[in-house]
Amino acid sequence: MQDTYKRVETQKLEETRQQELIKSYLKDITDILINSNGNLTNSPFVQGNLKYNDVQNLAGARTLVTLKELNREGREQVMKFLSDARANASKF
Repeated sequence: MQDTYKRVETQKLEETRQQELIKSYLKDITDILINSNGNLTNSPFVQGNLKYNDVQNLAGARTLVTLKELNREGREQVMKFLSDARANASKF
């Protein structure tokens, strides 16, 4: 009984961690897109008091780090977000 309870609690904690990772990633990428006027080209970018010369590298690195930490379901959510973002960007 105790082992089952621990497994359920561990699973809940991991699900919460996964959702927090996705939430943080989506916020970070949204901030990058807003601050770069939706342009993920190799242009200067400022976030707070940090300056980046390559927005694509910043977004790509953040994506790779996040994907590495996520489970399959989380990776699917991020990939859907990226696919939708690309489709919407091509409309403009």
